[in-house]
Amino acid sequence: MASPEITTAEKTTNLPAFKWTKEHDVLLAREMLTAEPYKCKNRSRESGQAWDLIAANLNSVHAPCFRVSQKSVRDMRARIMLKNFKLKMREEEVGIEVEELSELELALEEIIEKEKAANAQLDLEESVRKNELQDKANAEEMHLQTMEILERARSAEKLQD
Repeated sequence: MASPEITTAEKTTNLPAFKWTKEHDVLLAREMLTAEPYKCKNRSRESGQAWDLIAANLNSVHAPCFRVSQKSVRDMRARIMLKNFKLKMREEEVGIEVEELSELELALEEIIEKEKAANAQLDLEESVRKNELQDKANAEEMHLQTMEILERARSAEKLQD
């Protein structure tokens, strides 16, 4: 008797829901510092590969056990975790009681600093690229104008002869 094949969707629905803990968050933050997905342009192939690597590395950890995908790591957890940390840091800047930072918070702070630096670098590279394209367009326009002037001079010379 042949056993019915179980699809991937059926496999995941039978598993209990994955619940994030502080230990999971710390490991995610460490992986983010290692893979540095923020150095890639958002929604690029390189960024997706970095998030895939993070998800694969986390899924290979046995204690604590992970069951995550690229999307769940990138969209759900990393962004929420960073957003909450930024909110907490703003509250501390206002003057609300400052506590000693945990390993997770130190890692998140480092991620945010590296993310800002990477965004600044990406913006700089983008502006350099735009300037190069503009310079190329200007040079092309000048070349066309020069060719037009040269053509007029040649036609005027022919008329005089």
